[in-house]
Amino acid sequence: MINLIKSRPLNTRLFGVLCQEMGSGHEQLLLHTEVRWLSRGRVLQRLYELREEVKWFLTEIKSDLAKHLDDTMWLASLSYLVDIYDRLNGLNLSLQGRETHILLLADKVHAFTQKLDLWHGRISRGNCDMFPSLADFITDAGTSHDFSSLFQSASEHLSAMRKQFATYFKEDYSSFAWVRDPFVCTANELSIDMQEQLIELKSDSRLKELFSSCPLLSFWAALMQEYPELCDVAFKILLPFASTYLCEAGFSKMTTLKTKYRNRAQIEDDLRLCLSNIEPRIEDLCKAKQAQVSH
Repeated sequence: MINLIKSRPLNTRLFGVLCQEMGSGHEQLLLHTEVRWLSRGRVLQRLYELREEVKWFLTEIKSDLAKHLDDTMWLASLSYLVDIYDRLNGLNLSLQGRETHILLLADKVHAFTQKLDLWHGRISRGNCDMFPSLADFITDAGTSHDFSSLFQSASEHLSAMRKQFATYFKEDYSSFAWVRDPFVCTANELSIDMQEQLIELKSDSRLKELFSSCPLLSFWAALMQEYPELCDVAFKILLPFASTYLCEAGFSKMTTLKTKYRNRAQIEDDLRLCLSNIEPRIEDLCKAKQAQVSH
């Protein structure tokens, strides 16, 4: 449906004119691409928002695809997909950013799986208020339609998604809770020497103040000399990259650097500067250089 409109320049222009004449909030559909990892959800949302315009356009060009936009169950399924992809996109965005670690992201994934259980139970009982687009569509459709088959399909989909999350995220990080908060959690799986060190750490009021005033990585880095064994275990959990954020940021910076006006193929040095969070001391570097060599 989207490809039919977007793959032909004439159809794209005519559809844009149609959206302008109908006073739509958008004038174009979005084309899905695997490169942009939030693309599929945004494509579905735009299609749902412009469903009336798409229906009118497909009817005008006598496309068989127009019949789907007259199908109430098809539109209800589309609204459900819009909502579930919006939730997944929200999870993906929450997993990005700097200063993250595997324990923090594991908590967010665990919270989402708990939400899946909640949504599964509610939609099995015919309650879809957690999916706003679907809830609004059903309200507008009225009581003349039976959506029980859709609720059954959505329930099965949420159950399958829950199983997939359990397959992909099998690791249990509860035994490393002391890394995130050594003053509250215990660590019975550690050796006796390390447990004694953890007790000493908990009893140090100076370290409690430091823990509350600095990031987690900085806190453990400050204890490297005093508690090297504990810090070694903590860094093995905190240092590995927990998400693809740096990779995605690298792609974004690379698209900015690789313009058509650039004639140099090598971008390693420039890319390193773009991704680094260390601000260069330009004035100090300039002072260290002699502006004009004397003869």
